Amino acid sequence: MTTFLVFPVRYELRASDLAPPDTLTAWGMHFMYWLDEPTNCFPSLHVGAAALAAAACWKADRPMAQLALVNLVLVGASTMLVKQHYFADVLAACLIVGVLYATIIGPLDVSDRTEQELRYSRRWLLVVPALYSVFIVTFYALYVSGWAPWVEGG
Repeated sequence: MTTFLVFPVRYELRASDLAPPDTLTAWGMHFMYWLDEPTNCFPSLHVGAAALAAAACWKADRPMAQLALVNLVLVGASTMLVKQHYFADVLAACLIVGVLYATIIGPLDVSDRTEQELRYSRRWLLVVPALYSVFIVTFYALYVSGWAPWVEGG
């Protein structure tokens, strides 16, 4: 929060002429641009959260950390591809989490903990596709209904 006050970054390279929202993906871009203003970009909290999750997994569960690292790369790429963040925002988030790992997470002594104490059951991974499915179905229903909150009176 302090960074956003001290170093406010606004993303200026957004597309001003989005494709008409006549497909689900185009509608999704309109919705995302309406919902997420291009302010407070440095560092990227989207990437920071994904990097912190990967760092915590690295300490507790290496196979899960590999999945989390793939997720981190996808989140980082997607935030830049939809023109929400600059590369510097993504890099800064990763560097901040790297410092947190080096100073707090990495040195944390967990040798007295069992593997079960350090990580959740992998059955919880089933929650992710279930929630994602609910999100996509809801998103699609809003699209089909013609809801367009970015249009005045939408």
